[in-house]
Formats: sequence, C-alpha cells, structure tokens
Amino acid sequence: MSTTNPVSKVLVTSGNQAVLGAGNRIDQLANGQIGFFNFHTGLSVDGTVPGDARDIIIAVGINRSGGSTYEDHRQQAGQVLQVRHSKSYTVKPYRAGRPKIVDIVGFTAQCESPYALRVAIRNSAISALVGFDSITKVFSARTGCCPDQCAPCGTGNPAELATALIKNINLEPDKLLTATGVGYQINATVTAGSGATASITVTVGTTAYTVPTTSGNSATLVAAAIANTINTTANSPYRATNAGAILTIYPTTTGTSNTSTFALTNANGTGVTVGTIVAATKTVISNPDTFVAAYPGVAFGIRITSGTLPINSNNNPVNLKYHKLRETDFDVALTTGFTCNGTVQVVQTSAVIEGNGYDLKQEEYLAEGWAKPGPYRQSEITGFARDGFESFLSNTANYSKIALTYDQKSVGGWLEYYNNLETVIAVPCADTTTLTGIVAITDLIFSQFQAFTNDVTGMNCVSGGSTSALAANVDGIESLA
Repeated sequence: MSTTNPVSKVLVTSGNQAVLGAGNRIDQLANGQIGFFNFHTGLSVDGTVPGDARDIIIAVGINRSGGSTYEDHRQQAGQVLQVRHSKSYTVKPYRAGRPKIVDIVGFTAQCESPYALRVAIRNSAISALVGFDSITKVFSARTGCCPDQCAPCGTGNPAELATALIKNINLEPDKLLTATGVGYQINATVTAGSGATASITVTVGTTAYTVPTTSGNSATLVAAAIANTINTTANSPYRATNAGAILTIYPTTTGTSNTSTFALTNANGTGVTVGTIVAATKTVISNPDTFVAAYPGVAFGIRITSGTLPINSNNNPVNLKYHKLRETDFDVALTTGFTCNGTVQVVQTSAVIEGNGYDLKQEEYLAEGWAKPGPYRQSEITGFARDGFESFLSNTANYSKIALTYDQKSVGGWLEYYNNLETVIAVPCADTTTLTGIVAITDLIFSQFQAFTNDVTGMNCVSGGSTSALAANVDGIESLA
C-alpha cells in the first residue's frame, strides 16, 4: 500500500473462469467472472488495442439467486481507474505462515544447580496490550542431587536438564511456545558376507571401536555387535542401537554441530561394509522421557517453536478480536547456569501468512466502509455488525492477490484533486485460468510497471510462493518461494 488509508475495494473472482473477452457489455459477465471495460464505451477490453484502456472499469459479476448469470456487479474503488495515474501494480501468491524455531544446544549440566531461560515474546495481540514492547517469560529448572553430598557439585546430566526445561515451557498457559528435544543422529546400514573376519574396527568421528564378530555373521548380528561395543566402551562419546542391519547412533553431548562420519577403517574387515555418513542430521525428539529410557546417557538440546494466535471467527462479520499478525516472534536469552554454557541457534524465522481468506475478509469488510453499509458499521447498542455487509470470500480458502494503487484526478474550480484509491483482486489460488488471464491483460494495461506473466506460471498453493526459476532481482516475487 503506497498511501495511508486509501479508498479501497476487494474484488473476488470464482469458478476459474476466463476473463470476459473484448467487445462485451458489463451485463454479459457470469457470476464470479471478471472483466476490464473501457469507461467511455462501456465495452470490455483485453489491453491489445493502444489507447483502448486509458480509463477503465474493473468489474466482477454477481448472482445472488444461486445461478450463474449476471444479476449485479462489483467494481473497482472509485468511479474510474485512470491508468496514467497508476502508482503501483503488484501480484502476490498465497504464502503459508511459518513459526519461529530456535534451538538451544552446546550446554553441559552440573548436578544440584539452578538453570533458567528468559524468553521475550511478541505478536499483534501482545502489541495491542503493551505497544511496541514484548512480554517476558522465565522458565527454570534445577538438576538432581549430586551423588556425593560432601564433594563439590560435579557433572550432571544434560538430558535431565533439557527434559525439565521442555516440560516447563510446555506448561506455559498462553500456549505461545512449544518445546521438544533436538539431537544429532547418525544412521548407517551394515552389510556382511561370508568373509567377515573375527574382529573389525569402525570409527565414528575420531573414536575407533574394535568390534568382535564371528566369520559368517549376518549383517544384523554385526550391527548389534557394533552397537553393543559403542555402548559398553568406557567414556564412549556415542550411544547406539540397531534395528536389523540399520545402526542409529547418538552423541552424548549437546554440541552445536556434528560432522561425525562412520567408516570401516580396518583392512581386515573383509566382507563387512558400513555405509558412510558424511554428517549427522538434526532430529526432533518429541518425547524426551521415552528417548531417555531408550538411550540412557545420550544428551540432547532444546527446540522452541512459536505458536499462532487462534482464528476468532464467528457468523458476525465484525471480528472484534481480529489480529492480523498471528504468528508469534520471540528471542531467547540464556541466564542462570548458562553463562558461557550453551548456544542459541535460530533455525527458522517466522513468516506471516499472506492471501488467507480469513485475513482478506477483514480487508474486504474494512473496504466496505466506503460503500455499503457505510462508515457506521457497528450497532451502538450490541456492537454487532449492521445489516448490509456482503462477503464473497471463504475463511478457509487461499488466494493470490493482484493489487493496484492509483489516483483519480478531478478538477474543482481552479484546483486539481488527486484521490488515493486501491483495488485488490483476490483469485482462489487454484484458479490458474483466471489468474493467468487477468495478469495477461493487466501486464498490457499497466505496461509502465514490471510484467508478471512469467511469475504466475509458477505460482501454486503447495509451496506458498513461486516456483519460477527466473532471477529474483527482476521483480522480487521469486523470493517468496
């Protein structure tokens, strides 16, 4: 939006229909069909005739009786769209929202010691209460008692600390945050033939393990022997299990990264092959208690994911609890017990959903303040909507948006006036015929701006952006993918 509070309109298409062809009247529109019309002749245009679309009307057909033929229409903001006074022309695909994800890793734990995290949380509901500030929540835990009460506190269990903090975060009553465990996992597949020797050597990272085997052992038995050796080796930095011939290995630290490789290093290991893993992968641990029981001694970090404000929808068009920016953002600070102990990693930044019908309906409602039912849209007595608001959007649908901002020039006396206007065309994101047809015409009519025909071929509702391989620096839309 290039101006503050322009007179606006939201036009909604439906039915995946082609744009009305050139040379037709406005009453030839079908229900949900869009057309572009010469303001002076009243006939539809397609942008191919120079000078035929200097002053235009954009209209969508309406049938309120349940049929498909024309009964009425809605048109753009303003009496006429004067193309020469256009200020912007944009096309945006639907984009799914995403939460913020933060990992806390690389920490150790001392027994019988306090630990705390401070999290500053922001969203539009919080901003409505406290302005530009955020609210802060502190999550704390204390590790278990030291084995020897007479000695100074020694090394504790990082998994115990992580589990306790995860539980406390998930007890947060506003449900703005959720927490899981996160650890590094190595998977490797073992194969063994009849030439397997009596002992092999495998290396995980920089740690070598001598594994006793019997010549002719199956791959499953070799994998079990490797896992058992890893688990029983004193001060082993890894823990392992096997499911048949597949090994799963976890480090015993919450390190900030893991580049461990798994390799067969003993030349005498003829007949045994262990698939090489270049790097460990981060794995979400949804149930820390179950994980700890299955992998005693394995350490893991904490993953915090932001929540989304609920949709407050009802049959009343006036949504008294509407919040546009529903995604929650937050920052994590390591406090008590984490001094020089632990790292905060931003895994994913948050992104606000765009093109959702729920949000567009609010935009549609606000725009109707310039038309019917007018500026006084709420009852002074009940606070509910006055009759007259008509919506053509679905709360559960997603839409691509074509936005046009422009001025309508008029002359009064010896002065010229420019009225700020904006029209948004909402196209169901699966209606590719309608979208490509509109953009083909608007690219021609608004030729002073960057064309978008190349972009709409890649727009989709799955990735929530554009799949076009063209350079993002052309118009920036490809960066939405």
